[in-house]
Amino acid sequence: MSAVVTSSSSGNNIGGSRSHHVGETANLSLFAAVASSAPSAFRILCVVCGPFRPTILANHGDFSQLLRTAVDVLSSDADPESPQVIRDHFDSRTSPARPPASWELFHLYDAPVTVSTTTTTTRAAGDDAALTDAVLAQWPNLADYDAVILSGSRYNMTEDHPWLPLAAEWLRRAVREREAFYSHRCDGDVSTTRSQRPPPPILGICFGHQLLSHALGGAVDWNPAGRECGTLRIEQTSTLAPAASGPRDDAHADGNPHVLDNHDDVLVRVASLPAAFDVIAYHNQTVTCLPKTSVCLFRSVRDRHQVVRHGPLVYSVQFHPEFSPALMQDYAPHLSFESEQERTAFVDSLRDTPIAKRIVGAFIVLAWEERQQPHFRERRGGREATAK
Repeated sequence: MSAVVTSSSSGNNIGGSRSHHVGETANLSLFAAVASSAPSAFRILCVVCGPFRPTILANHGDFSQLLRTAVDVLSSDADPESPQVIRDHFDSRTSPARPPASWELFHLYDAPVTVSTTTTTTRAAGDDAALTDAVLAQWPNLADYDAVILSGSRYNMTEDHPWLPLAAEWLRRAVREREAFYSHRCDGDVSTTRSQRPPPPILGICFGHQLLSHALGGAVDWNPAGRECGTLRIEQTSTLAPAASGPRDDAHADGNPHVLDNHDDVLVRVASLPAAFDVIAYHNQTVTCLPKTSVCLFRSVRDRHQVVRHGPLVYSVQFHPEFSPALMQDYAPHLSFESEQERTAFVDSLRDTPIAKRIVGAFIVLAWEERQQPHFRERRGGREATAK
């Protein structure tokens, strides 16, 4: 049985979802107008890595609704310094003719992990590539989407879930294919095979950040500095004093850098991220060692890897740009604290973080701009042909 992908309801019941049918989209009018020959919908796959609590769904909506609410802030007065390129993309007053976006949900934690025949059901194993291929064939084909965003989760990366190794392989293949595509493009190879549309840009959030890092060869474990929770400040890696930088990753002892000048990063530029800004976070585990080719852009006092670039338009963040103080207040009764005083301090720390939301907006803008390039308009399986 193939995986179920749902499209978020555009009605008043923001916590609901419905089956997604071909041609049916959540018409949010989010994107700038393009030539009439361009595809009519921008497909965003929202990968849900763990179940949402009923109170969160009822009061704030599903993962796609949280993302949509976050980008709505970008065209409001909540962030008056939001870059104009982002405001123009998300403000219907400046771009009334933009085509719709389809926000589609894939519940990763409920994804198929077996292959069934008329006589047997077999679970995928890490050492059986053919069986893994057969299981992943039931999951969404990422090349059919224009952007992928991975959610947080109530689960921990160190837990044993049958879908976790499959998810890591699913993401690893997508990122490596993007890297290969860009490598050949840079080498001037525009052959039919290499010019076929690769998997889309990917953004991982919290658990999604850890999962993506693990998939690419990094390490995830309990944070030795302790839990991060509430509203906290993150800073560019290049601006931190040596005393706050922490021990060096062993994986980078050969001189491979994992910190770069943030002014050279396209996401940082488009989002116009300052050297330091506030974010909302709650996590006990962390990326203890980055993948070898990943670079760290921002960090906090307790976490060395808050914003990471893993490849061409492949990013992850340890915090929650889509969260609001009101949502975290609803989460507070369900979170683990050592005392009521600590819980109260957590709630009291909460405040709006509009700059963090720019990351989601800038990521979608960059994914949209990538799709406008000729070689990115062709979807596999002939779903969309490159515009002539």
